[in-house]
Amino acid sequence: MTYLRVFSMFVVFWCVSQAGKAVAQDWIYHAQPGDTLWDLCIEHTARRGCFKELASYNNMTEQNRVYPGDEIRIPIAWLVALPIVGKVVNVQGEVYYQPQSGANVIPLREGQNLVLGGSISCKSGSARITLGNHSEMLIRRDSVLELSNMSVGNSQGQAAELQLNKGEVEVKVKPNSRSRFEIHTPSAIAAVRGTKYRVVSQAGTRSEVLSGKVAVQAETEVDVPAGFGVKAQKGKVLGDLRKLLDAPIFAEPSVQSTLPIHVHWLGNPGAIAWQLDLYAEGEAGALLISTHSTTPEIQYQQLAQGCYRLVARGIDEDGFNGLESQLPVCVHAPAPEPEPETNWALILWLAMAALILI
Repeated sequence: MTYLRVFSMFVVFWCVSQAGKAVAQDWIYHAQPGDTLWDLCIEHTARRGCFKELASYNNMTEQNRVYPGDEIRIPIAWLVALPIVGKVVNVQGEVYYQPQSGANVIPLREGQNLVLGGSISCKSGSARITLGNHSEMLIRRDSVLELSNMSVGNSQGQAAELQLNKGEVEVKVKPNSRSRFEIHTPSAIAAVRGTKYRVVSQAGTRSEVLSGKVAVQAETEVDVPAGFGVKAQKGKVLGDLRKLLDAPIFAEPSVQSTLPIHVHWLGNPGAIAWQLDLYAEGEAGALLISTHSTTPEIQYQQLAQGCYRLVARGIDEDGFNGLESQLPVCVHAPAPEPEPETNWALILWLAMAALILI
């Protein structure tokens, strides 16, 4: 067997093993004082030989000693029960959920618990979910998100490694939570601790940071600060940092009117279009209407009475979405039609005239 053939076999083996790791789904357990691999296996799995396999799976040394705070990865296929890792806040439109690979696909419902290894597919709708106690995510239409590798509970040391196969998500992670939060796409990884940002997986990966800082990794790695974005293409080094467009300035601090509702804003330089998202009232309100406008104005003809939250952002020529502005919008009932005025004096005169003529 030649050295070249040996080397080729090694490369094939390495690629296969790495591909297996890429699709692995793990429960990430944060070790507590007194934990041992033996105890974790007994409590959470029914797998024979788990103790030794778990040590190998986590590349552990020092006689497999576990230290408080260590991340212990347990494949979900070994678990007796799938852990609950999140919950659905609201759903709008056509959104589906698959609890695990091979399971039936069901409509996603508000208040539904999400288990490790599940996937969410937004067709013509959107969904807002919480993961643990430290992060919230809006999944937009035409998106597929897998809850791949995660810890559970509300501890300060939560970890989440999610797979965005396609589409767009918006993420909020509480500052100072010590959570490790990563969005994996086919072309990049966006990792964050305590921030707000967007990730779009479509012909590459686009990351846009609204607050905090995000580490984006592809063939190279760069820290993206607030107010900037970066694009990644599979197999290529990251592009240059792009400064995001400033937030649009609305013509009025709020809009309160009967239908139709007219909204205007100043057209910020560099914007070729604007993204307009109308949410139900409140920071966690459902995304009701999402539209693009090529002019700095929008009109809503059909809305139920009540109050909403309109979020606008500019879009530059390379597709980067800018910083956001919010506008309270309230739809009032139309004023009642005035009742026709009754001319009682004329009626009395006509009645008297009729009596005289009789």
